[in-house]
Amino acid sequence: MKNILVVDDSKMFADGLSELLRDVGHKVTTMYDPASAIEAIRNGVFDIVITDKDMHGDHNAGFEVVRAARARGDMPIVMISGGVSAATLPVVQKQLGDIGGNIQFVDKSDTVGWCAKVLAVVNGTQKAPGAINV
Repeated sequence: MKNILVVDDSKMFADGLSELLRDVGHKVTTMYDPASAIEAIRNGVFDIVITDKDMHGDHNAGFEVVRAARARGDMPIVMISGGVSAATLPVVQKQLGDIGGNIQFVDKSDTVGWCAKVLAVVNGTQKAPGAINV
């Protein structure tokens, strides 16, 4: 069992992912805004952080969550987003690469595949198929 933080401003998405992770035996904390998530990271101990990239109209919100998690150690981090195009993906990859560590990017617009990709990271299998390791 892993202690996982899920952060997404879409309550439906965050709750659905959190329920799935609980169903497979993990302890999950769900947050809907980046400020609360950053505070939880500073005060808690998580094995994995899964965060949306864009929250409440702020395109950098997810990066702030990633930076806070990275400051706590080299835990695996998954950044998810449905709003990254092929043109902007290299910029996102560079920003995540500059932060460093074990970070995966998963496109949640792939409604079937994103779930398997996130579970592969959570379960510690090799790089999630189709996820982008930065």
